[in-house]
Amino acid sequence: EEALEVADRVVVMQQGRVEQIGTPSELYDHPASAFVYNFLGNVNLFHGRIQQGRVLIGQAAFQLAGSAVPSDGGTAVAFVRPHDIRITRQPGAASSLPARVTRCHTAGPVVQVELERLDDQSRFGVQLSRDEFSALALSAGETVHVELQQLRVFGEDYSI
Repeated sequence: EEALEVADRVVVMQQGRVEQIGTPSELYDHPASAFVYNFLGNVNLFHGRIQQGRVLIGQAAFQLAGSAVPSDGGTAVAFVRPHDIRITRQPGAASSLPARVTRCHTAGPVVQVELERLDDQSRFGVQLSRDEFSALALSAGETVHVELQQLRVFGEDYSI
């Protein structure tokens, strides 16, 4: 984080190989690989498959954009930062996942919400402002729906 704050350009390397070079904003907003995405901050992984320009995660379908869309039928990993997940009480369109709130933890101006998907029991985290958290009035054990925003999909197999 400190390097991103003071640098004009950043080089991200993995095992002696350059993964990406660019401004901090370019790297954060347009990571070239799963490694760069994960390296630059907290991230949630959602495993799915590619079909007709969308990534299917459970029963939800998310439209893919960009030129590096993996081929149809292939497996993919969707990366989503905790602050890019929206929690709602009602199911949205075809792009929402049902989840159960497992824990809420207030840390300064941010509330960390831990959730568990209902379909595969995988866990992930969401960051909300205190105002968002108060408006939702979330508590452990209740079912909500989440919408993944700003997701990036990589075709390679990657795990943290």
